[in-house]
Amino acid sequence: MSGAFELSGRARKDLFDILDYIADDNPAAALRIGEEIYEACSRLAERPGIGHLRDDVTGKPFRFWSVRGRYTIVYHEGFEPLTIVRIFGPGQDMTSALN
Repeated sequence: MSGAFELSGRARKDLFDILDYIADDNPAAALRIGEEIYEACSRLAERPGIGHLRDDVTGKPFRFWSVRGRYTIVYHEGFEPLTIVRIFGPGQDMTSALN
């Protein structure tokens, strides 16, 4: 893979919501988290097989990758560029959102 990825409209909103929430208390932390999520997406695009399938969450062919053990990137590896489907923060119901 090329290392290229794109955020779906929903994933873009997820990311902005997460960063806005963090920035309310700590703008510098929001920037760091945003950079870490972006770097993780790029790494996934280079090696999409490193994510995990989660049949307990969805039967769709999505892979999952955790950032800091708190944020979950959900992506579809079958496209070029790799498509980031959703980005979840702690406590969000991934099963309902993905099915």
